[in-house]
Amino acid sequence: MAAPWSFVMLETHTLAEHQPKLGEFGFAGDDHVVPYEVAPLDVRGRTVQLGPMLDAILSRHDYPEPVARLLAEACVLTVLLGTSLKFEGKFILQTRTDGPVDMLVADFATPHALRAYARFDADRLQALVASGETSQQKLLGTGVLALTIDQGAHTQRYQGIVQLDGTSLEDAARTYFRQSEQIPTDIRMSVAKLVTPAPGGAREQWRAGGILAQFLPQAPERMRVPDISGGDGDPREVAHEPADNSWRELLALLGTIEPTELI
Repeated sequence: MAAPWSFVMLETHTLAEHQPKLGEFGFAGDDHVVPYEVAPLDVRGRTVQLGPMLDAILSRHDYPEPVARLLAEACVLTVLLGTSLKFEGKFILQTRTDGPVDMLVADFATPHALRAYARFDADRLQALVASGETSQQKLLGTGVLALTIDQGAHTQRYQGIVQLDGTSLEDAARTYFRQSEQIPTDIRMSVAKLVTPAPGGAREQWRAGGILAQFLPQAPERMRVPDISGGDGDPREVAHEPADNSWRELLALLGTIEPTELI
């Protein structure tokens, strides 16, 4: 008999009307996106820290912790990409894979609504937890990640599809930008469950954050990826990053960010 599936309903969470909304820029803090520019390096991007909004989505349905962490990262990625929309519409992230967590769905509706859903096989998930193998690669397995832009009725959807084959959501997002947008892009994300004092005992709260950086020089040739030099290396290897010093400096700076700094 097939293992039982665990389902939750999609829930939409927004911020109070008197507060700056998720898609509104210029306000640093929980559940807000902040754009930035590093002009000397020709880099632009966005950062986000999700607090009460994410905690409400994950805690309402009491996801197992490995599933909650995976869905939290999907929410961060959806917000980072969805808040770039310059029109009314939706940005939808969806995975379809053969792992214990066979579906993730998160969508951001302009200007400030976020909802998310996860489907998982409880028995297969329990077996992974018992073996101590709860990496994203094990949870997702192989399949596809679809990123969809929906501008509403009477318009055609735009969809980019990336293979998930033992890769993380971060790596899949980098592949999407490299193949579909052809813009050098790096993404870093982090998720944590914090324990804080509360009346009657400690309270657990979910938090997550991320940063997206894109290399956008005026001269497009600076984004060119160098050819692999000859030698004894593996001929199947492909260089994915531009050789431009500004982009390499930015990657080095991103590499110094600690996971705790993102949340």
